[in-house]
Amino acid sequence: MTKYKLGFIGAGNMAEALIRGLIDKGVYTADEIAITDVSADRTALLGRQFGVATCGSNGALVRECAVVLLAVKPQVVAAVLEDVKNDSRPDQLFISIIAGTRSAKIENGLRNAGNEKPRLVRVMPNTPALVGLGVSGICAGANATAEDLQTTESICNAVGITTRVDESLMDAVTALTGSGPAYIFYVIEALIEAGVKVGFTPEQAHGMVLQMVLGAATLAKNSDKSPQELRRAVTSPKGTTEAGVTVLDQERVKEIFARTVEAAERRGKELGSL
Repeated sequence: MTKYKLGFIGAGNMAEALIRGLIDKGVYTADEIAITDVSADRTALLGRQFGVATCGSNGALVRECAVVLLAVKPQVVAAVLEDVKNDSRPDQLFISIIAGTRSAKIENGLRNAGNEKPRLVRVMPNTPALVGLGVSGICAGANATAEDLQTTESICNAVGITTRVDESLMDAVTALTGSGPAYIFYVIEALIEAGVKVGFTPEQAHGMVLQMVLGAATLAKNSDKSPQELRRAVTSPKGTTEAGVTVLDQERVKEIFARTVEAAERRGKELGSL
């Protein structure tokens, strides 16, 4: 029997969001979770904040946890795997939210004489998980079971929704929903600037645009109509919205967004091959 049901190697913002969501939604209790991080101050802070256990080393955490969630930076993954490889077990599930790092690399790093087929699920979350509204793409590693995928979904669903994909699509997940919040923030930024240009104060434009984007997204999510249908409902013939949408069409904004996602996907593939 392991001491903890879930352990986090890495206690950054995403780990904090997951811990908060898991405890708030009752998926795990605080005494079922352990954490470790390169920063002792960070682990101590989250330990006090959430009441979770802190471990003195990566190896100690792996020895004591049934599920281990890897939440470290890509540049330190090799060192982390070297720390824990001799402690990984066949009865253990590893979940990786390490950006751009392929499943095979992590599996190879976890393999030892007693665990020749490490079980791994790879996850690509996004930053709205910090407010419980994330979307995570998940894919099974070579040895992951159906139960492993369900366990991963239960963890990630604590901070949003999940979508199962093949690993060949993980760079596309990164490009669309991983990087996607930045595209939306860019649009928000542009609309605020446009509002100022037509006469609003920055504060007025900021508040109006944020509420408008939130309202539009909520309407789209809750409606049984497609985004195209909702757009057409606002776009009266020869009206103000049509005048604005005509400019978007003339500037081929949809094509720009397609190229944006494609560029991000290509970069993801490049980084994953390093």
